[in-house]
Order: sequence, then C-alpha cells, then structure tokens
Amino acid sequence: MVDLHSHFLPYIDDGAESLEETIEMLKAASRDGITHMIATPHYDRDLYQYEIEDVHKRFQEVIDVAKRENIAMELYLGNELMIKADLDKALSNKHCLSLAGSQYVLVEFPRLVYYENYLNMLYNINVKGYDIIIAHPERYEYVGSNINIVYDLVKHGYLMQIDAGSIIGKWGSDIKKTTIQLLRHNLVHFVGSDAHGHKKRRPELKAAYDEILKIIGKEKADELFIHNGLDVIKNKPINPEDPIRVKKKHWLFGRHR
Repeated sequence: MVDLHSHFLPYIDDGAESLEETIEMLKAASRDGITHMIATPHYDRDLYQYEIEDVHKRFQEVIDVAKRENIAMELYLGNELMIKADLDKALSNKHCLSLAGSQYVLVEFPRLVYYENYLNMLYNINVKGYDIIIAHPERYEYVGSNINIVYDLVKHGYLMQIDAGSIIGKWGSDIKKTTIQLLRHNLVHFVGSDAHGHKKRRPELKAAYDEILKIIGKEKADELFIHNGLDVIKNKPINPEDPIRVKKKHWLFGRHR
C-alpha cells in the first residue's frame, strides 16, 4: 500500500519528536503492509518556522537510518501545504515541496471555515502545472454540513485524500458517516494515514482498507490504497470516475425520502 500523507520526519512539525520515533513509525508502517511512504511535514509559515534545507537534511538522516535498520520501504518527500494566498509563489520559489517531486501537491484547508476565494488560490496553483490533492476533507466541519462542497471541488478537477482513521471511527461517528458518503459518491481518490507518531496516530492503513473493501469493493479499494498513490510517485495522470452529487434528504410527514 502507498501512504502519501504522513508526518514521520523528526524535529520539523507536530509529527515525530525524535529519530527513534521515526524509525518506530516506519517499522509499524511496514508491518501494516505499507510499501511506499511520503513524508509530508506541514508547510504553514504562521505555525512552523523552518527552511526547506532542514527538511531535506532530516529526510536524508531518515533514509540513512532506515537502510541501517533494514526497513524495506520506499521513502519520499513532500509537504502538506496550508492553503494561503501566496502558496503558488512559495511552490514556484521552491520554498515548499510537491509529493515525491511530482506534479501533485497536497493542500490542506482550515478545519472550521471555508472561503470561496480558496478556488482562486487553487486555480493559481493549478495553472502553474500542479495537480492538487485536498487533504482529509471529511474532517472539515463545513463538509459535514454540506458534502457537495467536495463534489464541486472534484468537478473542478481536484482530487481528494481521506484519512484512514476517519473510516475506522477514530474521529467519531459523524466523520465516519461523512467519509462513507464521500466513498459512495466517487469523491475519494486516496487514503493516507496522516500518522503523527507510533502510538496514538500510528501509520496504519490495513484496517481502513478492510473497512473500505466492504463499501466499494476490491477494485476501487486497490485504486485508493495502491494504484493512484503509485501514479503520484511515478508522476502519471490519474483519471478518476465521475463524481456523484449528494442528494439532500427531503422530509414528508415525518419521513425522509
């Protein structure tokens, strides 16, 4: 399986707190069946202060230790990018990273508020040659109340990555229900662990795979967990199924139809 969203890089953001914890995360991921993993430390200048050279340095340290520990996994580097007005310029100036050096970028939205001008910001990134993957839309409160926000984004050509913990209930029943709706309406293209440690938020995908298998079947599940992620790493185009708009429930005499 391919994990394209993980915070295993040490000393950079709110993920791994030490190189030792990083190695424990990678070993746990390998045991869980993850074969390819992208480090995606947060890029948000308002919260995390580091230079991109630091990211490359920490990543090389991880590569060296992983080899010594005989961890059989392909490791890559990227960022989880907080949506900001100047994000397109930061990418152009190499202040932050795409996923595994590809044309794909992982973009995060704020959890509580969605602004229409996000579309303009995404467009500015898109016209510079990047394909955009939105991180964990199921966890945004405004998606829970209006899931067709995701439908509209997918219709614009943007891809969606859900967190493994969302489908297995780690974020609560409401987020799990939203995740199931996204899956059933062709509004999910990747599943990532969004791991931040080796205990509480571990790099686990297998339990999520087993759950999603029951909802959309093996062929589609393999796309989300394996094939689409490999296409990102290989910088190949992804051609998802057409999204389905989520119909609102209409109430009539106390019953919905």
